[in-house]
Amino acid sequence: MKSLLLFCCIFIALSAKAQYKLVFINADSSKTIIVKQKDLARLSYNGYMKQPQEVEGIISMVTDSTISLSPRKKLFKKRQEAQTIRTRDITGFRRYSSFRPAGEIIYGVASVGITGAVSAIISKGSVPTALTFLSAAGTATVTTAIKGMFLSHKVKNHLGKEWTIRIQPDQPQPAN
Repeated sequence: MKSLLLFCCIFIALSAKAQYKLVFINADSSKTIIVKQKDLARLSYNGYMKQPQEVEGIISMVTDSTISLSPRKKLFKKRQEAQTIRTRDITGFRRYSSFRPAGEIIYGVASVGITGAVSAIISKGSVPTALTFLSAAGTATVTTAIKGMFLSHKVKNHLGKEWTIRIQPDQPQPAN
């Protein structure tokens, strides 16, 4: 009974903790980008000794002075730890669409299909095996370059003259 009461108290304390959202504002173009919990984002920031670093992940928590990002689960990559950075150290950002992970999967399957189709078409003729291999490698390189253009991982917006950052409480909207 005591452990259940303790568990309930801890749960209430954690759920009562105020959540915030990051609001990036571009004064020149009147554009506003809101980054809140469970959004996929890439942030650049000044790390230890002020060296520039970048981190990408799912926003797990935003407080009044820090932001925590949980790394995305990748199939062949080693599991990384969640990272917490101070909001005053952020120098740039990019908020990804919620459909980006699905788009990456679809694009990967499509590029493999295109590469396989090109290899099959070229190998049907009397073309040497080495040339078939080179054409498949060239097709894979081209599809990878196109993926880089459409699904870029670069930080798009930089804080400074154009963009500013504000931290606002994430209050639920009243139902109308």
